[in-house]
Amino acid sequence: MSDALAASDPRRSAWVSANAGAGKTYTLANRVTRLLLDGAKPERILCLTYTKAAAAEMQGRLFDQLGSWAMLGDAALAKHIADIGAAPPDADGLRRARRLFAQALETPGGLKIQTIHSFCQYLLARFPLEADVPPSFRVLDDQTTRELMGEARARVLERAGAGEEKLARAAAHLVTQTSEFRLHQVLEAALGGDRRKLERFLAELAPDGLEATLRRAHGAGADDTMESVSHEFCAALDEKNVRAIISWLASGKKTDHERARHLLRGLEEQSLDGFRKAFLTTAGEGRASLATKALADASPQLLDDLQMLAVRFLEAEERCRAAHAASLAEAALTLAMAAGEEYAKAKRARGALDYDDLIAQTLRLLDKTDAAAWVLYKLDGGIDHVLIDEAQDTSPQQWAIVRRLTEEFFVGAGRRDMSLPPRTIFAVGDEKQSIFSFQGADPREFEINRRFFAERAVEGTHAFADTRLSTSRRSAPEILTFVDQVFADPATREGVTSDGSAVAHDAHRADAKGRVEFWPALSPAKTPEPDPWRPVDVQSEASPVVRLAYRI
Repeated sequence: MSDALAASDPRRSAWVSANAGAGKTYTLANRVTRLLLDGAKPERILCLTYTKAAAAEMQGRLFDQLGSWAMLGDAALAKHIADIGAAPPDADGLRRARRLFAQALETPGGLKIQTIHSFCQYLLARFPLEADVPPSFRVLDDQTTRELMGEARARVLERAGAGEEKLARAAAHLVTQTSEFRLHQVLEAALGGDRRKLERFLAELAPDGLEATLRRAHGAGADDTMESVSHEFCAALDEKNVRAIISWLASGKKTDHERARHLLRGLEEQSLDGFRKAFLTTAGEGRASLATKALADASPQLLDDLQMLAVRFLEAEERCRAAHAASLAEAALTLAMAAGEEYAKAKRARGALDYDDLIAQTLRLLDKTDAAAWVLYKLDGGIDHVLIDEAQDTSPQQWAIVRRLTEEFFVGAGRRDMSLPPRTIFAVGDEKQSIFSFQGADPREFEINRRFFAERAVEGTHAFADTRLSTSRRSAPEILTFVDQVFADPATREGVTSDGSAVAHDAHRADAKGRVEFWPALSPAKTPEPDPWRPVDVQSEASPVVRLAYRI
């Protein structure tokens, strides 16, 4: 049995890693078709994908196939069924195959081919009380979400400007220690794609709170501040010894004179900052040499004293940097939490959820011990097969939802009527094509969950197919060979595949001809714009895009 046919087998769960052009949607559509041929009820099949366009393509592909079957003669239909790996049908089987299109259309609610967000919206709307969401909630579109986030950021700055002590102190600290631009970056990041990570971090804070957690994370002392560390360092100085070192350095060459001047400044200012140029390079690293060779050879004891002073300074500098980083993190998170609260308040006032809320609230619903059992029981009676398309773009939270939905799929004998067809999970994707990391997708999760479901299937004595589709129907052999050679070096391949496996493509069109050419890169011309009245939405004749088009 080929990998593609094994992947579409309705009696086994399957994990499919497929190269670009290898037929992921085709394989998934065949899988659904074979499930229907095997007697699975359309309403018990759940197909999840990442985008509405992918969901529409999947549904269109499936309905085109089933629709064409309704019009085929016996011989042609039998061949189509055999081509997707199903058993040769008898006369009754052919009649059932022709009825699949009407069956899929007439099923109450239809086939569940949805984005993960659409499914979560359906689930929350069905169980609003258990999920603790407004029963008639609406989902914010992207534009409204951006507007509410902007209002939340502005409201935080207004509160800081109005003198709300905690926010004003945090904003002032960020602006004075970094910049106003950095302050706005912090507020944007607080409500950006990673805000769920921030929320989980804040929810899991140690009992002693934010400040103590941040100090531990940065390696800062419990009571360290930049001022206290500086004072402690300067108070412990042996002034007489330091002045002796300064006099010694002043008798040396130009670089020694400079170091002596910086040491004298630090001693007079009684500030850690004053000593920095003596012991640190412009990049902030410790200096490799503290004195010229002739001077060091003349007074090795003073050189030892200077090196010991440098060691003490670097220790104090490390403590100072840790305290500084912790204070900046605390200020940033103080503003971030306030922005999150303002945004949440705005959503509550409108009875609305955003797309991230759909995932988070669904996961919370399925994890709530008092409601999850009831929700899963109701769903358990309605889902027998879960299929995931573009699985490489599924986030860890979305995978957690899938795991909860399929918890009972791999139970052993005695927990389910073994006369019933097995319940299955199917995932198809290519971690090399993951493009939604900015929305929380983590391609490593594809491999992590493959191992998880394979182990669950083995534990429950269920069949599990782990297949790779490497045959590309798009490109010629020369192009695919070039791609494989580019990624043949493990160092080049790092990050492309989580398990480090080789990148390998086979060409379906083995006789097709292709060529890979390298063209020199085109840079913008340095000459003035030839047509100053050119419309802004029209490419200039001198632009790299237009020049490349002419070359082609």
